[in-house]
This record gives sequence, C-alpha cells and structure tokens, in this order.
Amino acid sequence: MRIKNVHAVYTGGGVWLFYGEMTGGKFFLTDDYGDTLILNDSPENFDESLYPEWQEKHLFKELRGETRERFCLNMLRWLSKPGRDDYRGGITDREIDFYKNYMQGEY
Repeated sequence: MRIKNVHAVYTGGGVWLFYGEMTGGKFFLTDDYGDTLILNDSPENFDESLYPEWQEKHLFKELRGETRERFCLNMLRWLSKPGRDDYRGGITDREIDFYKNYMQGEY
C-alpha cells in the first residue's frame, strides 16, 4: 500500500498528528512519536477517531519496528514535496526535518 495523501494537524502544545489515505482503501493515523495505526475508515473526525474505542473498532493493524519507521519517513517525505502546502496544516520544513531525524533515531 502506498500513501495517497497526508494531512498534518497541529493540536496544540507542540503536538502534531498526521492522517491520510493509502491505496487499497486503507487510512492511517500517526502521532508525533511515530505510533501508526492502519485503519479501515478515515480518522479525519478527531472528535471520534482519537478515542481508543473508535481506533479499536477500525483497526486494521498497528505498524511496528522498521516497518513503522519506513512508513513515517515516507509520510514525511510525501508531506515535504513542493506543492503540498494545502496538506501541511502550517508545519514547517524545520519541523518536518526534526521528525525525520527523530524517526531515524538521530534526535
């Protein structure tokens, strides 16, 4: 499955969430620590999707280890490409680079 789109959302207090759609009809939700859930429904409505009950109901799988790291790096690369400003939610290149380094254990 490949990433179709990524949305960055600032929730306050220095916390970013990332969500989007993948090919094959799956969706994802990733926090700023890289914890990533692959879901069978869009997590766009945070009033519902940030609760464990919703996540458990729609969970396809949780990414771990190197798979999680590769996914997060691909997600951040997608978001940092030119022309993706509508998806960035105000996240800066510097913040994206910070998260890339964090995912690679360079923080």
